[in-house]
Amino acid sequence: MTSGLLQRYFLQPDELPEAVREAVTSAMPGQKLRAYAMSDLASGAMFGQRWVVLGETHVALADLDGAANKAWKAMSHDLAGIEKLGVST
Repeated sequence: MTSGLLQRYFLQPDELPEAVREAVTSAMPGQKLRAYAMSDLASGAMFGQRWVVLGETHVALADLDGAANKAWKAMSHDLAGIEKLGVST
């Protein structure tokens, strides 16, 4: 019943792409992935893909790496150390 829901309404895949999953699990090993979302704003407030992936105790941000935009890199942050989120320009 929910198959295709994310794709239809949010234009994002129903499954986390394998290359993104590999980058994220490398950045936060041992974490069970709980939720994910794709953003159309990449780092530097540029249009592009950025994935936000929630683990059990960490959150990871995955971006395309380099000018070729083919490989994914991810950075992990401990949820306990995050006090607030904001957007800066």
